[in-house]
Amino acid sequence: MPKRARPSLASPHGLLRSVFGLDEFPPGYQEIIESVLGGRDTIGIMPLGVGNSLSYELPALLLPGTTIVVSGNDARNELHNKTIEAVRMDSSSGREDADNGNQIIPAPKEILFITPEQLVSKEFRAALRQTDVALIAIDQTHGVSPSEHDLLPARLEIREGIGAPGRPPILALTETGSPHAVRDVTAQLGLTNPHVVDARVYRPNLHFEVSRPSNEPQKRQHLVHLLQEVEGVGIVYASNVRQVDLLYDLLSGLGFKVAKYHGRMSPKQRKENQARFVNDEFHAMIATSAFGVGLDKLNIRFLVHYNMPGTLEAYYQEAGRAGRDGRVARCALFYPVEERGAQMYFLGGRYPRVEDVQETYDALMRLRAGDEPVTITELKTATHTLAESKVRAVLALLKDLRLVRERRGSKLELLRVDLGGGALEEMTAQHKIQNASDRGKLEQMMEYGQSARCRWKVLLEYFRQEVPWEQCGTCDNCLHPVEQQVKPPTERTEAAEHS
Repeated sequence: MPKRARPSLASPHGLLRSVFGLDEFPPGYQEIIESVLGGRDTIGIMPLGVGNSLSYELPALLLPGTTIVVSGNDARNELHNKTIEAVRMDSSSGREDADNGNQIIPAPKEILFITPEQLVSKEFRAALRQTDVALIAIDQTHGVSPSEHDLLPARLEIREGIGAPGRPPILALTETGSPHAVRDVTAQLGLTNPHVVDARVYRPNLHFEVSRPSNEPQKRQHLVHLLQEVEGVGIVYASNVRQVDLLYDLLSGLGFKVAKYHGRMSPKQRKENQARFVNDEFHAMIATSAFGVGLDKLNIRFLVHYNMPGTLEAYYQEAGRAGRDGRVARCALFYPVEERGAQMYFLGGRYPRVEDVQETYDALMRLRAGDEPVTITELKTATHTLAESKVRAVLALLKDLRLVRERRGSKLELLRVDLGGGALEEMTAQHKIQNASDRGKLEQMMEYGQSARCRWKVLLEYFRQEVPWEQCGTCDNCLHPVEQQVKPPTERTEAAEHS
């Protein structure tokens, strides 16, 4: 039977917004999903009490086959949208002929929910071999460890049920993140070099701090002092290629053993630098945000954000790459107040005016009349009134809206020419809404940098997770309270009167 057509949206981010209604991935989820889509066995350590179905729902929409979810609960109820088709196997489903294993699995679906006991049944395993299975997700894998008191005996047989040669990748979801538990899950399920992602927000081994240098020379001095203090290996994130190159030249010139990583380096050089970093040959990697996704390195001891990220999601995702071995790691953010203006400037350029969009689109239509493919250089020349940065911002918008595709050699292909009246205005209006949302997230990022409260409490509240305490005891604000220093005199007096 032919498979049901998959959604045409090409990227996980597109699906995240259109199907799940989310602007950003929750912490850790993007890395889990990218690992799964890359065909790797993956262990996702999930927070207690938080639905984790996004980690297999989204891949199910992109992978060319059925996703099987092994769960003791009715996880099907967590599905976010009817775009995802699912079925749960029970004692009465798909049993037209108990002796015919091919009938036990219904017609191809996006997601098939089964219990551990069903997975290890002979009939189901026979049918599994005849089915195009793209992914097996095993929920609540803390139950596969022999040390758990609530162990289901059938879960010990899961490895036999899925361990056939040529099996699809396995996503194991667990609430237990100790190294011992991860080793148990790997062994019990027969995972091959699994990529481990800790998607819990609160990780007490991460010690957060914020420095507020007043100018660029002071920022560089702070960085040098920090690298002199810290042991082990770490990452220094900078906002752009130019900043990465400058910091690399500075630090290597001072005798630090550092490497760099950004998109303008050759793939071979990037790969070599990353491999040497993983082997602890450098003290620090100076990099743009392009570095780190899928990085298999547990012993990162420090992580520095030389420039302020635009959102707390981005900040926490990158900072969370430190200390995955459970040992203490230092996460430092450099926050000069003047960076707010730079971030606002970049936001302004990201969302062009409707007039800019129309001019660029019209120029692209005129150039398209020729036989030769349109290049970005030709388009910039044809838009006489727009700066290059504006043209690139418009192109980014048109690509996001799937009106234009950039092919090899910076050649542009127009994908749609049937835009009705007001279509571009409507699209641009939607991006204005997104611009307002991004500005709000930037304000929250700045509030984190300026706050005198516990860093962990600010992060946990942002990600809507609760803990029964007000101070982590490890961040800079808990260790060295600055509340009295930043409050105006009248507030200090009131605080003293109420103490």
